[in-house]
Order: sequence, then structure tokens, then C-alpha cells
Amino acid sequence: MAHLNSLLHQLQLEGIPNLAAKAAQYFDQINQRFSGSKVHSLNLAKQPVAIQLACESLSVEFNEAAGSALSALSLREYKKCTQDIRIALGLNKHITLDELDVRFGPPQGIVEYSRRLLAEFKESFGATMPASVSRHMNWDDSAYVVGAFALVCKHFKKRVASKADILALASIKPKVYANALAKLDEFGKATLAEIDSGGTGLAKTPAKKRARKTMDVDELETAPLLATPTMRGRRVAIQQLAVAPVTPVCEVVDEIGSLMRKRTRTQQQIEPQPTTPQRSSAKRQPPFAAVSKTPPKTANSNTEPKRRGRPLSKTAQAVAAAAAASVKAARRAAKAAAPRPRIGIVSMIQDRDYRDTPLYASYQTWKSAVLVDM
Repeated sequence: MAHLNSLLHQLQLEGIPNLAAKAAQYFDQINQRFSGSKVHSLNLAKQPVAIQLACESLSVEFNEAAGSALSALSLREYKKCTQDIRIALGLNKHITLDELDVRFGPPQGIVEYSRRLLAEFKESFGATMPASVSRHMNWDDSAYVVGAFALVCKHFKKRVASKADILALASIKPKVYANALAKLDEFGKATLAEIDSGGTGLAKTPAKKRARKTMDVDELETAPLLATPTMRGRRVAIQQLAVAPVTPVCEVVDEIGSLMRKRTRTQQQIEPQPTTPQRSSAKRQPPFAAVSKTPPKTANSNTEPKRRGRPLSKTAQAVAAAAAASVKAARRAAKAAAPRPRIGIVSMIQDRDYRDTPLYASYQTWKSAVLVDM
């Protein structure tokens, strides 16, 4: 109890009435349920989770990051321990589609099709069991709700929430979640087939293209183009005009006329000028029909030309093979007889063994004198 009060003081929750007693009650239940548990993370998270459950029961805000810091666990491990303790104590939260809509903000149509999938699942799956069992079946269980939501998102091909977030929010185990998905997929085929066929509520109406406004010269004289406070507004107004001869415009408004003159000059520069055919200095290629289909013979070809005439006799082939073998043997013998540098502890100094040098001889003399003195 003293440690719980210390944690409440660190979390700045010591002044809330009935919170300490509620946390102690949850802590006793957790100890009874996990008395023989050898999971180290659960033992570390018992007291912060007890305080969190007490805050949830009294509608008091609780900071999970602070709870994970007090338990010396990462936030992910702390959330997993909280989920396991909730499941063990039977404190699973009831999740609704409206809560999922507010929490994740899915696109339009996902919540509606999730409701339709749950209704079809209740009707189809309930028809396979007795009426007494169907009457006491919890059709609004959080596993079915989040399973329908995730399955509709999958068929919509929209990643709205991750599996870890859904499991943490619903406080269910992955095996229960997988079983709920399998049953919803089996008994909700009509709704899922409708989604796959394209009858979704996500279809967007095509945006209407804004028509370009054209103005005559008389309308341009009366148009309040100079009333726009910025040059950007004037340019937008000018872009709405049709590309037409701009000589009268230049006479009406000097500033706009200068802009239109620049635009006309740019268009005149962009227009392609007629070019006269020039004689190319490149070598003319032969027509396709005149190209030989066989590749040309090169002097450095790797493939030897085929020998014409009769093939060699077996005796000649044996003589040629023996000659080739003797040549290979001679090459190997020459390679073996070639001088090689000595490696290892015997190093070479200018192609001579260092033990034959005067420096090494003086070293041996000095070494002998030192050993004699010792």
C-alpha cells in the first residue's frame, strides 16, 4: 500500500478521492490471478496497471507513458501487460463502430458496410444454431466489431488501422481476433462480394472542369482588370482571355498591353520556322533488303573454320593428343622449375637471404658476446 501511495504521488494523483482504495482493490485481484506467474514484465507492471484500471473505473485521465516509465518497461510491453491483465480480470472494453469511427477516421462507407456485415453475420450464423443458443449469443462483442471493421477496410483496400492498434484497443488476443475474422468472412459473403464488385460508397464524383472565359475587345475595355490589388490577380485575369489579336488591347491599356505584347512575341518565337532540307554528311545506310542476313566474317574470330575433307584417322588423332599432352607437361615442368621467391621466416633482401648479409653476421657476433657475459 505504501508503494502504491508513492506511485500515486509520482503520478500526481494522490488528491483524488477513492482512487487509492480502488487501486489497492485491483492490485489484490491481480496478485490473486497472477500469484504463480513467472513473467517478469507482469510482476513489474502490476502496480501501475492497477492504478490505471482504477483511473478508468473512476473516469480519471491516466498517462500510459508515465505508467510505463514507472514500471521500467517499454510502452509496447506495458500495453501488452495491461491487455493481458484486462483479459484475465474480465475487464474487456466494449468497442462500438462509432468509437472506431472517431478513433481512426476511416473513409466514407466503411462504417456503414461494417454495420451491414455485422447484421448479415448475425442472421446467417444465427440460422445455423438453435434458438436458445442464438438468443444468448453476444453479437455485439468487441471481437466481432473490430473484426468486421478490419475486414471491410481490407476489402476496401484501405489501411486505416494496424492490427496491433486494433488488438490493443479491443483488449483481445490474436487467436480470438483471427477466429472472429474467419467467421465473419464465412457468414458475410454477400456484403463482402458487394464491396468487391464496386458498389462502394467511396466513389467520388468527377470534378467539373472550369471553362475558360473569353472576352471581346469591347468587354476588355470595360473589364476592371486594374482593380485587382496584385500583379498575380491581373495575370489570372489575363490568362482567362482568349488568344486573339492583341493590337487593339495595346491601344486601350498600356500595362496589360505590354504583357500581351510579350506573350505575342513569345508565341511568334515558338512557332517553327520552315526549314530547307540540308545535305547530311553522314554515310548513307543501305536499304533493309540489301543487308545480308549472315554476320560478316571477322579476322579475329574465335571460332576456327571447319576443316574440309575427310576427318583425321584414329592414329593421327592419337598422335595429336600425345603432342598436346607433351606440350602441357613441358609447360608444367617449366613452371615448376621456375625460381620462386622464398616466403615464411626466411625473408629476402635484394634477392639474397638476410642470413648471408654482413649485418646479420655482426648481429650474431654481438649476440654471442652478450651470452658469454651473462
